[in-house]
Amino acid sequence: MAFSKIRTKLKNRIHATLAKYALSLDTDSDIFSPKWRPQLLALLQRLPAETCRCVQQELELLDLVQAHIRRLEARILERVRRTPSIQLIQSIPGPAEILSIVIDREVGSIDRFSCPKHFAGYAGTVPKVKSSGGKTHYGRMIKQCNNYLKWAFIEAANVVVRQQNHPAWRRKHVVRLFDSTRHKKGHSVAVGAAVRAA
Repeated sequence: MAFSKIRTKLKNRIHATLAKYALSLDTDSDIFSPKWRPQLLALLQRLPAETCRCVQQELELLDLVQAHIRRLEARILERVRRTPSIQLIQSIPGPAEILSIVIDREVGSIDRFSCPKHFAGYAGTVPKVKSSGGKTHYGRMIKQCNNYLKWAFIEAANVVVRQQNHPAWRRKHVVRLFDSTRHKKGHSVAVGAAVRAA
């Protein structure tokens, strides 16, 4: 998780620098993937020389962090055998192998939660709710929770959001739920709904 935070910070810095100079790639996918690396490097040449050098250094750091994450994930997969609970978690849309392991280890025994609402609260996947004068406002997801579990569910929901237009995913319940919630209550509430459904 620590490496993931570093990776996110590096990506955000590079995105911010590109945005500052009104530069972007015409794609909704990850511009840091190998597929887009040539176009990204070409885009960097349009930056001022010193800024370009700094962003290239950040890309080198990003590659180093990515390599560490890949090695760590491989080690985790070697160490943790595929248990029935992990296979069950992987049967729902979203969680891949690493996320399934995190969810399995952080949840422990599901029997310790008396109802789904208590589990959702523990995982931090419920929004803050404010009601006044007959109106209800749903805010961001709560902060007092198991942050590792919340992170894993949010990452799983991000997979759903990225794949929502893929033909194989369109009929999945979680995608339909995300789509209908987004139209009624906005994107952030819809992601929260996808997190709870995942």
